[in-house]
Amino acid sequence: IQDARIVALDETYFSKASEFAQFEQVQLERVSPLHNALLFFETRDETATAFDVPNLQAIREVLVNITKLPGYEDHCVRAYGANDTYLGCSPPFSLVQWMYGEKVTLPNGKVFYKPYGVEGPADELVDEPEKILATLYENGLDTMIDQQVSKDFQRLWYKSQVVQVILSFGGPYKDFKNNEDRRDDQRVIFEDWALEHLGPLLANATENNDKLNLAFVGDGVTDILAIVNQDAMFAVGAILLVYFLIYVHTRSFFLASLGMGHIMLSFPTAYFLFRVVIGQKEVDMMLVLSLFIVLGIGADDIFIFYDTFAQSRVAGPEISGSLATRIAYTWKHAASSITITSLSTGAAFFVNGFSIVPPIRTFGLFTGFLVFMNYVLCSTMFV
Repeated sequence: IQDARIVALDETYFSKASEFAQFEQVQLERVSPLHNALLFFETRDETATAFDVPNLQAIREVLVNITKLPGYEDHCVRAYGANDTYLGCSPPFSLVQWMYGEKVTLPNGKVFYKPYGVEGPADELVDEPEKILATLYENGLDTMIDQQVSKDFQRLWYKSQVVQVILSFGGPYKDFKNNEDRRDDQRVIFEDWALEHLGPLLANATENNDKLNLAFVGDGVTDILAIVNQDAMFAVGAILLVYFLIYVHTRSFFLASLGMGHIMLSFPTAYFLFRVVIGQKEVDMMLVLSLFIVLGIGADDIFIFYDTFAQSRVAGPEISGSLATRIAYTWKHAASSITITSLSTGAAFFVNGFSIVPPIRTFGLFTGFLVFMNYVLCSTMFV
């Protein structure tokens, strides 16, 4: 409670002062991370582990090649020693640091492992990967390990299809006071270099490797966030266009409004299932793109229900004679088609929930729930 009070005070009384101080503080050149990229090395064979020696050697080679890129030392996070002496570039953060670091044996015979630093990785593994991981667990680094491997990784079962690497690049750049000083200008400096050198290397890093895949996302190497922000600007136009098409088809502002209402209501209900029911905490900007998907699916469902209901007028007196029989006819012929298409589409998105890449996983799960809620609301609210 006391910590919460301190945070609350900081965000109210002292926020302006701290914000001003943050902009005025002068930092050493590239002393702290300013841009990051996540690398996910995954074995192509589901029965293999990323901690096999050939796989670790391949990952090490990729990381070494990154440090050899032209201009890498002009963008890396710098390590400083006493009296602000520049020591070199801080290495990418991953379990590979311990695999190719240093093995230290104490006088009492106890062994521990040091991660490599600015000196770079050793040429060979310093010990068996299982022994290194076991020692890291004994030293209380289990949380750090769990964040960099797949979910099924367990102590004494040192197998993981995935190993994560965090690439950090430093700020502030020369002639900038700190990371917040003209941040957009610093971002342009980094992204110009990353798009020219880092991105192409990562795209081809495992091209000739038949055992590993590499997925990556981050500043300068993917423009996902910029694309999402740009596409989100079209959201209003897409909603108006679909609303207009529904009106043209139904000739009714009421039905068009009701149809668009159930589509929009799919979002808060799907988010409830996504966040509360299954406890998914990761939220990504990619979720915005699901709007365009559900607009198309929702409009198709509306057209099917409306056209089937219209056909019931000429289906014979036993059907067209009353509203109840017409709705029953509509349900019999339209609901089955919508059920099959919604199940198949939703399942296709839910499969992405098994992805190792967080943005893809969250996008698949949320969109799957969105398709499901659109089906439920269309079948009840609209009908």
